[in-house]
Parts: sequence; structure tokens; C-alpha cells
Amino acid sequence: MRKSLCAIAIISAATFTGQAYADDYGCRVLMCLSNPNGPTAEPQCDPPIRKFIEGQAKDPKEPFPSCPEGAPATMKPAYRPYDQCPDGTRALDDTVQAVQLPSSTFNQLALVSKPPAKLPWQNDRPVDVPSGVTFLTGIGEGSGQNSATRANKVCVGKSLGTLTFNVGTQDAPETKTVLVFDQVTTMEPAKSPYVVDVNVGPQLLRSVRF
Repeated sequence: MRKSLCAIAIISAATFTGQAYADDYGCRVLMCLSNPNGPTAEPQCDPPIRKFIEGQAKDPKEPFPSCPEGAPATMKPAYRPYDQCPDGTRALDDTVQAVQLPSSTFNQLALVSKPPAKLPWQNDRPVDVPSGVTFLTGIGEGSGQNSATRANKVCVGKSLGTLTFNVGTQDAPETKTVLVFDQVTTMEPAKSPYVVDVNVGPQLLRSVRF
């Protein structure tokens, strides 16, 4: 929090230290986007932020605003259809399949799949899919998803290993080998894929969707 407040003070000082900057649209946008309470939390931020959003909604877009006087604070546009995965998780790679299992369940199934007496040239034994387990397919960060048919982003925690499951029937046997994690969550696409990253030097201060 202290670092954020210091960064905001830097931006604000760069924007409002003199009359020359008082009407600087880009610096006002930068200052308002840096506010942890929201871009329009302050009344004076409503006009420049409204102008910014309307300008970026045009086709073609208006030039993205800048504020050289605000250095080391900067802002740049980005296209991210999904928010970042929760702390302790990461995006599952594109087309990779995974399931979530408690560590204890994974260890029990792994013992069945890979018994100690198994010879090196023998394949792992398939195990039955536990009740309630769902196979999920990763889309990476989702930047390549079609805007009309975006799937949910898959976030995974600690990798436990792999298991081969029976997924067919007695008449049509089929197996599937997937990664197993202690945590698997999904994220819906954000309401807007357009983002502004506000940085102070190399450090990201915040990301604001618009």
C-alpha cells in the first residue's frame, strides 16, 4: 500500500505541479487511472476518463494519451480477455487437459496405476474416474480465443503428477492420460478485454479495464 501511495504521489505531482500541466489530458488520465479507489473516484477525473473511454471506443480509436512529464509513471494499452489467475495458481497451457484431486486420492490412485511390483516395460494401469471429477482443457491466457465463443480460462495449482483413466465403455474401451493438480479453477471472460497497465518504472501499479 505504501508503495502505491508513493507512486500516486509521484504521478499527481507530475500532473499538477504547474499551470503548464493543469490542462494536460494525458497526465490527468494517468493520474486518475492510478487511483486505487477507481478512475472516477474523484470528481475532477470524470471528464478526462469519459473522454478517454469514448475516444478508445471509436473506430478508428483516438491516439492513446501519454504523459511524458509523469515519468517514471507510464501507462500503456493491453488486450487481455481474462483476469490473472488467483494467487498460487497459473493458467493451464493451451489444449492440455487436467483434473483436480486431493493429494490423498491421487496417491491412492497412483498406487493402483503404478504398483511397486510393476515391471519397467509394463504400461501404467488405467484407473476409473472418481465420481464428480471433470476433465478441463486449458486455453493458456486466452488471448487467441474467438470473442464470440470464448471458453473459460483454466487455472491450476500444484502439480501432483499424471494418471491414466478409463473413459470408454466395456464395449469400446478407451483411456486418457491427464495432468492432476491439487487445485483447478475456471474463470469466465472479463466484461471487457481492453486494459490499461499503469507502471511506475518496471513495476506494475495496477491494471484498469475500460
